[in-house]
Amino acid sequence: MDVHRTYSPMVNTWGPGLAYSRLFRFGTGDETRLPNAIVECDLCSSWRLMDPMTLEVKLREGVRWQSLPPVNGRLLTAEDVVFSYERQMTGGWPNAAVLANLSEVRAVGESVLSIRYRQPEAEFLEGLADGNSKIVSPEAVSQNGHLLRGPTVGTGPWMVVRSGSEGTYYEANPDYYEEGLPYLDGLDVQVVSEQEVAVVALRNGLLDLARAPYESVRDAKQAFAEIESAEYLDPGAGVELILNTGWAPFNFPDVRRGVLLALNPWTMSKDFRGGQSMPTLGLRVPEPDWLLPRDDFSGVFAKPSEARGLLAATAGQIVTISVGQFDPRLLEQARFAAESLRRAGMYTVVKEISTREYGDSVWVRGEYQAAIGALPPISSLTGGLLAVHHSRGGLNTTRHRIPELDDLIEKQAVELDPLRRREQTLAIQRLILSHAYRINLSAQVENWMWWDYVEGFALNSVRGENYFLAKVWFSRIPEAK
Repeated sequence: MDVHRTYSPMVNTWGPGLAYSRLFRFGTGDETRLPNAIVECDLCSSWRLMDPMTLEVKLREGVRWQSLPPVNGRLLTAEDVVFSYERQMTGGWPNAAVLANLSEVRAVGESVLSIRYRQPEAEFLEGLADGNSKIVSPEAVSQNGHLLRGPTVGTGPWMVVRSGSEGTYYEANPDYYEEGLPYLDGLDVQVVSEQEVAVVALRNGLLDLARAPYESVRDAKQAFAEIESAEYLDPGAGVELILNTGWAPFNFPDVRRGVLLALNPWTMSKDFRGGQSMPTLGLRVPEPDWLLPRDDFSGVFAKPSEARGLLAATAGQIVTISVGQFDPRLLEQARFAAESLRRAGMYTVVKEISTREYGDSVWVRGEYQAAIGALPPISSLTGGLLAVHHSRGGLNTTRHRIPELDDLIEKQAVELDPLRRREQTLAIQRLILSHAYRINLSAQVENWMWWDYVEGFALNSVRGENYFLAKVWFSRIPEAK
């Protein structure tokens, strides 16, 4: 229940995070069906970048805490924001890194904040909009010295009525500062361990909206004309192939390029992801046009004859692919990739390991030759680049050293011009692709379905965002369940 002491996008998007606000937020989703990382004001009314390292923020007028004890609906102050950020930055806490570049947060009167950064930062607003950067009240924290068991009292659109292992029930906050929101009177967010169970519940009218596998959505829409659906792509999650450049034969660039040439991610998408997915470089870019277009991948994959020529150098060697047991579909894709490499002349052995072991041996210690699994849980573009792709990154377990890439990463990290930063990010992706040490073969696609009376659902859960739920509404009252 303590949003500052738990790193979990699920807690922020669907759990107690719904009760809280942030200084900034990410906008609602749109028809692109891609994450929207465009930042807008939440608790703020305006902001100014006074210099590259100083941000001045003015709070909205009249924002009140929810009318629940021990805060009891008092007005929000700038000191509440200072308290929250200083608490979040507690040493050793999982969300302290989100605000690691902050050097000082100071209240300038009741409604103005001065935020100082240690160095210029391209994502200075994204960190404040991150789902983990919730504003909590001193009174709620002081009641027990923590929020691990509540009380959950925020300034957000939803008030927690009850919460347990099976889900959380919320009612609309009648004192929410955005007039007319939220549109619904309440949310009943249920935890269902198996997506197929959620599918059955929705088809039987027990749920209004549910996440479901692609095949289940397709079958449900064929059975019920009243069911609608959409898919949402996350370029920073999916099925990642990693090649350890410090371990033969992947210390040879041509061998790494041969591996990619032997694979066909579009066939994998068709066979295992309903044709919905696409290859990416695994970066959580802020807008769709920051992703490499398909043309950039066209000469990199699906050329088996060229692959055989490059992989001939591995004759007589056994390559072990460590595969994380994240889900059955990922395992199927990993076996398919291993077979594609065998057909191209590389003798491969698949070694399945638990998700815990995968995180320790692949993400942290670098004890693997090649690996296929989920991507590390990193929520930001710069965070991923510095941790995974920079030569000195803490999660750079492929052991690559590319000075040109390091230079580009460092420049985009402090670039405040979004157009220039976009060009830098595209150049970074092309450079990563050319060195062929890490690739997201199938970007994660979430499929959702709902009854046709549910309106306005535009998922945008980037960095734990939840504001989109405030804009969902019913065009008619469904039959009683």
